[in-house]
Amino acid sequence: MPPPLTYVIVSRQPASINAAKGRPLDQEVAVWLYQDAAWTALTPSLDLEPAARQTAARLMREELVTLLVPLRERATPPEWSAPATRRGFVLVCGGRWEPLASLIDQFPLLYVSSANSTGNDPAATAVAAKAMFGPEVPVVDGDALRDPDLDYRATTMLRMAPDGKVDLVRHGAQDRGEQSYLETLTRLGVTSWA
Repeated sequence: MPPPLTYVIVSRQPASINAAKGRPLDQEVAVWLYQDAAWTALTPSLDLEPAARQTAARLMREELVTLLVPLRERATPPEWSAPATRRGFVLVCGGRWEPLASLIDQFPLLYVSSANSTGNDPAATAVAAKAMFGPEVPVVDGDALRDPDLDYRATTMLRMAPDGKVDLVRHGAQDRGEQSYLETLTRLGVTSWA
């Protein structure tokens, strides 16, 4: 992911991500909606007002946050969203780093999670990712494209309500625990925190 985000572990199979991280194979992982077609396919199943859907897309694309977005009752979301669904929410992210565009564009759909084994901090460097996962997990080394002096963190995670209100689920790179992040969210159309 682009700086100051940590590395991520990516796969076409959610169970592969969970196996590498040392957690239950059926644990939820984020679905990576880096292509517009996937977001378009998911939105009819979401319980979001039109303005909230636009805000969610902007938060994923521009702010690169990870979002929990609500599903409508009795909705039939795309089958590929099931590994990212829990308690009526779908875990989505939509960040895209242009240096890796030619690689990810080869795959219509991918799942993603922070590059860390259970109980460890997410990897900020390729060396850390290789040490954490060992030789069985290939690592795309992007360290030459990253500033080693930055404070790397996983993405901020937000939960969105149908009306567009959000609450913070996990601090991360975007908010860095700062109150000023509320101003950024307001600029993007988030009017209040739940």
